[in-house]
Amino acid sequence: MALNISGVAGEVRIDGLVELNRAFKHAGKELKGEMRRAMQEVGEPVASRAQVLARQNISHIGRSGWWQMRIGATESTVYVAPKERGSKVRTRQTRPNLKPLLLDEAMIPALESQKGNLVREVERMLGELGREWSRY
Repeated sequence: MALNISGVAGEVRIDGLVELNRAFKHAGKELKGEMRRAMQEVGEPVASRAQVLARQNISHIGRSGWWQMRIGATESTVYVAPKERGSKVRTRQTRPNLKPLLLDEAMIPALESQKGNLVREVERMLGELGREWSRY
């Protein structure tokens, strides 16, 4: 398994993560759950930084909840997204430019600023999970 920081803005790719998750499935549900929790922990610094950047760099966002971020994890992905969800009703206050603003001014810069920490944290997390797995 290798941590590959790709050239695509806003993306950190872990080569071999899908295979690792497959191996954890065989080890049991407990380890699979630990892997998911660990992956979400890796996303916390990015989410925190994105929240700060959103409030600093996007005008009038502090009045809404759109600056708040949540962390999600699947077997192969950890992602940061706004806690708020879109409204089905378009109002006068709708901001059609909010998605690119959040990405360009908060989310991608947060990821870029945390890449070094992400590498160290993923390596630490995988070491801990490996030690835990060896007990089974």
